[in-house]
Amino acid sequence: MGLRSDATRERRWHIIVPMLVSAIGLSVSTMFVHNTSATVLAFTIATAGVIAALPAFWCLPGTFLTGTAAAAGIALIASMANERCHPIRKG
Repeated sequence: MGLRSDATRERRWHIIVPMLVSAIGLSVSTMFVHNTSATVLAFTIATAGVIAALPAFWCLPGTFLTGTAAAAGIALIASMANERCHPIRKG
């Protein structure tokens, strides 16, 4: 997805479609609560959708912003990702 997104210079649909696939996978996973194999398959599809959207998502700040603003946009994405992976523990 990242290569195709770079080749066509089209980011919007290369983010929207994988995220929709991910949303569908998560929605379908709720329908198969008692079937472990189907739930794992649905989660796999959801994860593949999110991972496919990441390369185009990281290119967004450079597409709309220039110079220092692009660097700040990339830093914002990185800091949000870092916070989700390593939440600050209080107390």
